[in-house]
Amino acid sequence: MESALRSVPVSQPAVPDGLVNVGGDWLFEELSRNGSVTTLGVGSESTAAKPAPLPAGEERNRILDLFRN
Repeated sequence: MESALRSVPVSQPAVPDGLVNVGGDWLFEELSRNGSVTTLGVGSESTAAKPAPLPAGEERNRILDLFRN
């Protein structure tokens, strides 16, 4: 592609109305004012909920039997 686009100037497309760039992320304008989720908490042990323990063997088998029928 380097030789095919050598003489073509780099162009920046116009930003559509209603979008804003906040910290390198493109957001809808109404969500940029503390109205959006910025993180899912992945990788953070302190904020992530602990998963529920697995059911015991017999209970696990009864649950799996529900899906076999």
